[in-house]
Amino acid sequence: MQDKSNTNSSVQESYSPQKPAEGGEKKKRTRTRKYSDAQREHKCECGKSYLSYPALYTHMKQKHNGQSLKNLDEQRLESTFSESQTQDIFATLANALGKEEDKSQTSFNNEDMYDLINWELQLQMMETDNKLIKLDYYRELMKPTQPADITTPQDAFIRFIHELKGVLSYEQMKLIFLFVYSFRKLLIDYPDCPTSGLVEKANQLICSQLDKVLQSIQQLSNRNYIVHLCRVPNLREVMIKIVLGFCNWLYARHLTDDKLLLKSDSD
Repeated sequence: MQDKSNTNSSVQESYSPQKPAEGGEKKKRTRTRKYSDAQREHKCECGKSYLSYPALYTHMKQKHNGQSLKNLDEQRLESTFSESQTQDIFATLANALGKEEDKSQTSFNNEDMYDLINWELQLQMMETDNKLIKLDYYRELMKPTQPADITTPQDAFIRFIHELKGVLSYEQMKLIFLFVYSFRKLLIDYPDCPTSGLVEKANQLICSQLDKVLQSIQQLSNRNYIVHLCRVPNLREVMIKIVLGFCNWLYARHLTDDKLLLKSDSD
């Protein structure tokens, strides 16, 4: 008759975990692959493959910020193209404003920005005789960082000015400030205008608002030395070129799908 106690002991020993020999190293556990790579149908462009879409989705979110490598490459190329377009637009604008290449331009600093803001505030007070002026736009403009996400016309104006300040001189930037000042006055009547609608409003600025602004500047120049823009030759044509440069910049930055048509009132 078989001894049951010996049998049980033998079974227990067969299932007990194997202890490493004294002084020996623990055997490393290897990953068991339950499925072959052929069954991993959900593949990422980086070479990784997964058994399910949720696993692939988690990988994309953690490693690629939720985007495919193809889309990221397209964005990089698009960004490079956008920068190249912007540089061309700014170079054209600088030439249109009479930039002299042979003269070295000093870097535009915070003091220059403050002076231009002060210049615009005085212009606004002289024109409206209103001492209660909203300063939120100017506070944002004085910040060293420019808006990353452009969602409003104010963001677009601030970003445009910050990008141009490294290209244009102080006197040229004064013309840019005059353009933004004129455009912001027009948009008071359109508080809900999206960034994508700025091109349409730019055409309206040229057709109906610009002559009034320039006439007002002409009158103010006789009252205060700080407004001397009437001495700029062909100021209206210069302002139109700035409007065109701004609209081209919006298009290059993918902030609008429209291009400026430069229609006149007679069209």
